[in-house]
Amino acid sequence: MLGIISSKNRLEILRLLSRRDRYVSEIMELAAMDGKNAKHHLDVLEKTGVIESYMDGRRKYYRLI
Repeated sequence: MLGIISSKNRLEILRLLSRRDRYVSEIMELAAMDGKNAKHHLDVLEKTGVIESYMDGRRKYYRLI
């Protein structure tokens, strides 16, 4: 669990998701990350069970579990 929060980027994503569900482009913009970097951190958080994703139309959203 400490590895998850050791990254300032992952902490920022968690902070953003603590307010509401967000889609990938929104996370990238608000966290000032490129797509590859954001996707990596979202994958880590999802694989560890901290967040989950769902589709709404063509947008992929993430939320805290």
